[in-house]
Order: sequence, then structure tokens, then C-alpha cells
Amino acid sequence: MFVKIEFEHKTDEWHIWRSQGVGSSDISVLRDNHPEKTRWLLWAEKRGVITPSNVDKNPNVRRGVINESRVRSWLNKRLNQEATVICGYDDEYPWRRASFDAIYDDQGPTPAEIKCPSTKLFEDLIESGRDSKLYQQYVDQLYYQIGLLEAPYGYLVFYCEDLNQIKIFKVEADTQVITDINHLVDAFYTRYVKTGVEPALDKDRDVKSLSTEELVQNRPLVERYIKLYQIGKQLAQLTESIDTQKAETTQKLLAVAVDYRKLGFLGINITSGASQERFNWNRYAKDKHLNVSEQDRKKFTTVTNKKPTVSINRQYMPNANLPDDLKELERLVQDLGQQVNPRRE
Repeated sequence: MFVKIEFEHKTDEWHIWRSQGVGSSDISVLRDNHPEKTRWLLWAEKRGVITPSNVDKNPNVRRGVINESRVRSWLNKRLNQEATVICGYDDEYPWRRASFDAIYDDQGPTPAEIKCPSTKLFEDLIESGRDSKLYQQYVDQLYYQIGLLEAPYGYLVFYCEDLNQIKIFKVEADTQVITDINHLVDAFYTRYVKTGVEPALDKDRDVKSLSTEELVQNRPLVERYIKLYQIGKQLAQLTESIDTQKAETTQKLLAVAVDYRKLGFLGINITSGASQERFNWNRYAKDKHLNVSEQDRKKFTTVTNKKPTVSINRQYMPNANLPDDLKELERLVQDLGQQVNPRRE
């Protein structure tokens, strides 16, 4: 029998109540249909092993928070009745619980689950209907609610804010599906959540935990990777600085050439780059679908300045004294190289 509870959604009390059972939003995890969360992660959240990630900044969640009441008001007008927003559980299996977006009175209590997906996913929903990714991910959530209320059907409602469109699916109760879901819920709660026994890890998505012996054994590898990562960032910064200085120095040398494109002395040869034009046919065709005029050609043409090319003849390289800033740069690069490839005695 369904027992009704009234909680204000998103409060601490509401979060605690949800964590003490299996809610409808958990069903996609148990049905192996959640894009991110695994059974182990769900178990760890229920047991307090880890803190649930903050989803407030998730764009899907934010769209839902902003638009849920608006969609519910629209449904109220369409169904000509006010929705009831409550929580509840099964008195015989109290871990079976749900927080409902809306309940209407159509031949008894009828749940409506509201989702506000991205435009891309909504367009796929319109095209593919009940075969779409969205429908398949969330329909089990509604089946669970239908089962709790013993309703003949429910409404799965999708709203796209960008397109300002609503798509409603009337989902008839499926006894076999609801039974299968309840078996998964009961097994997960009684075997794992209640006892504290960990469910098996998903080898493709869960993170392997290392034993103390493995941690000790592999710590040097981790420390080496972190050091290489830090050195790599330093080298990237040095490379960027060096490239900037090389470009500036090249331009100063080219100024010596005045009107000539090529310059060569002291073992260095520099050729200035010529500007290149590239007509973006794809952009033009998409935008105009017309014959190319000179005005349009200029509008859709990208002009790039080719970098000067520099070559160095080692045979003629002078043994010049390095300025202090370059001496320091050379020493730093050599030190970093020694850290990456230390000399073996």
C-alpha cells in the first residue's frame, strides 16, 4: 500500500529521506541504463561512503529546476486539474520510494514525470519517439512510479526550452516490467545497501581501488608521472616563450632585408612568407547558393599570412657568447632534460 509523505523538495530533510531508500531516479542505474552512474557508485552514495556529486550546475538539472513548475502548470490546464506534488513509499517494502513531479487523478492517482533535455536530445526524441535515447533512459523511472501508485498508466513529459515545445507520452502499466524493476530494487537494497556489502565493480566505468601493497608498489610510478606532467607543463610554457622570441627576432632580421624576400648571412637563411588566400566554398555555398561575384569572393575569402621560413647551416654557425637571459634559458632546459632522463652512473 502506498503511503503519502509531504516534503518540501530539495531540502536537507528531503535529501536524507531519499538516501534511505531507492528512488525512481535510481532505476536507470539498476537497469544498466544510466550514462554515468554505476551500481557501486549508487551503493556508495546510499551508504555514505562517498558524497553525492553536486548536480546543481548540471545544465539538464538546471533546466529542470527552472522549467518544471512551468510545465506542471501547462499540464494542469491540459488535464483540467491541479497536480499534487508529494513523496511516498510502499508500506510493505519501505525502501521503495519516490519523489513525484506531479500526480493527477485519472482513474486513480496517475504520475507524471517531467524532463527538460537539451535541444539535440529533444530533436532525437521527436524523430525516434519511444526508440529514442531519452525515452529509453527515463521510461523505467515512470514504470517504477506507476507500480508504487498501482496506476493504470502515467505520463512521461519532455519540454525543450529552446524550441518551447512539449512532447507527452502516455505510458501504460506493464506488469512484467514493473515486477522486474521491483526485484532489482529489493535485491539491491537488501543485499547491498542494508548489509553494507559492496556490489561488484563495473570494470569499464568504476575506478579500481588498490590494496595497501599495490599502493606502496606503484607509488614511484605515480610520482614519476606527476613529475613528468609538471615538467611537461614547464616545457610547454618555455616552448611558447621561445617561439614568441624567435618570431620577434625573425621580424627584426627581415627588416634588415628591406624589400628583399630572402636574407642570408652567418649561416642563417630567412625567406619571408607570402600572404595566401583561401576561398571557403562550403561557407559560401551554405550561405548563398549563388554564382560567385567579386564582392562575395572577398567576403568569403580567408587571408592568412604565411610564416617566414628559417634554416640554419650548422657549418657556419658562429660560437657567439650567449646573453644572460639565454644562458639561463639554456640551463633551465638542460636541468629539465636531466630530470626527465637522469644519467645513470
